[in-house]
This record gives sequence, C-alpha cells and structure tokens, in this order.
Amino acid sequence: MYGIATALLSILAFTARAATITIPSTTVLGTDVFSGPTFTLTSAVQPTDVLTLTASGQVFLQTAGTAYGTNPAGVVTTAGTTSVGGTSLNGTTNFGSLLLGNSTLGFVQLFPANAANGLGSATPPSSLTLSSVTLNSLGFISALPSGTVLQFRI
Repeated sequence: MYGIATALLSILAFTARAATITIPSTTVLGTDVFSGPTFTLTSAVQPTDVLTLTASGQVFLQTAGTAYGTNPAGVVTTAGTTSVGGTSLNGTTNFGSLLLGNSTLGFVQLFPANAANGLGSATPPSSLTLSSVTLNSLGFISALPSGTVLQFRI
C-alpha cells in the first residue's frame, strides 16, 4: 500500500504529574510514509500519565490502482477498494491509521477503529480527538525516560 499521506496533529500533550509536554502542530506528509516526525521527551512519563491529542486530515492509500482515504483510526472516509466506514488490517493495525512509538518500543495505533471513530458509518469523521487517555491503555506499559525519541507513523 502506498500513496500520499497527510495528517495534521495538533494539541499533542502528555500530562505528566502536573507537567505538560506539548508538541507543536505537525504535518505528516509524504509518499510511502513508513516514518514520520519525531520528538524527544524532555521529562519522563509514566504509564499512568495521560495523552491528549487531536488529529485531522485524511491518509490516501492506493492498492491496485484504486485510491481510498482514511481518517486517523484507519476508517475509510473516501471509497476505493474498501467501502466507506470499513477498514483494512495490516497485521494488528489498520492501514492508514496514526501510530506512535519507536523501533525499540514498537508502534501503537492511537485511535481505535470503532463506531465512535466512524466504523460502520456512511459519514466517518476526518478529525479525531483522544482526551486524557493513559499511556498504559494505549500499550505503553513501562515508563518512558527523559530523552526517549518517539515518532509518528502512518
């Protein structure tokens, strides 16, 4: 799968014991987006710390010459080979979904493909928000020390 991938990330914040690490708005744009913008944690975060994130835009993927767009959960927003409101899996994540992690930790899908994020809907949203979600619930079960480099992927 390949194509043009565009996602705008805004208001990314880890709330870590009364401290907030804010990452500026970032655009993930390119062809074959197997890597994306990185940022370095300036203080440690714990699995119980929370993440707030808004992501908007679509990722346009192409298979066998037919393009389709997805929202940050990987739910199809523009029909192609998969119907609007559906998903296509790439192992345990959805094609076109927004991921966070690094090569050591692995990558986690930030937004679940569920009804709230447009799964099964004829009009899925293109902008999604996580609000006060713990890192543990996303799959980060160990503390992330200061200096950890994290990356967004699609």
